[in-house]
Amino acid sequence: YTGDGSTWPTMDKWASFDAMWTKFSPLFASSCTSKKLPTNSAAETANIKTAIRTISKKHSVDERVILAMVMQESGGCARVKTTTSPPPDNIPNPGLMQDYKGSHNCEGFGTKECPKSQIDGMIEDGTSFFAEKVKGAGALSPAPKNPAQKYYWALRIYNSGNYKPGDNLVGSAGAATAPYASDMANRLMGVAW
Repeated sequence: YTGDGSTWPTMDKWASFDAMWTKFSPLFASSCTSKKLPTNSAAETANIKTAIRTISKKHSVDERVILAMVMQESGGCARVKTTTSPPPDNIPNPGLMQDYKGSHNCEGFGTKECPKSQIDGMIEDGTSFFAEKVKGAGALSPAPKNPAQKYYWALRIYNSGNYKPGDNLVGSAGAATAPYASDMANRLMGVAW
């Protein structure tokens, strides 16, 4: 996808949460393996699902978006390593959603079970931060044409820190991932990789 998101898939075209979970959750193990980390236990994977469903409702954020973000940011690997924003900021972005200044993660747990409280915390940190971006995207002028476009704008902001209405969502993003919003649109359509 390219452009400002106005012609991208609307929310009624997105895959259901259950369809996305069925496609994405088997990829959690390969994501951990590719990162040379222990794979999630069945309980950890179940806790991720419960956390997404519960915490997304708490913040009035579509659960499908949170699941897609977990896949984009960590591949669903509970023990994913913390990334750091580029200098001069050097801000840690930990956990399943690699969220800005988050305080929860299971990095360094090795094969020890990642506690439900940490999984909940990772999803809470990322979802609460993203909910602020959704609110901010809805306040931009001109306003997004539909709720899906507001999410696409918020995803661009989550990843790069800013977005100007009318700009190409897949344009240059500096240190961020340029196709982030487009990748997310594909994930929301149920495309798994």
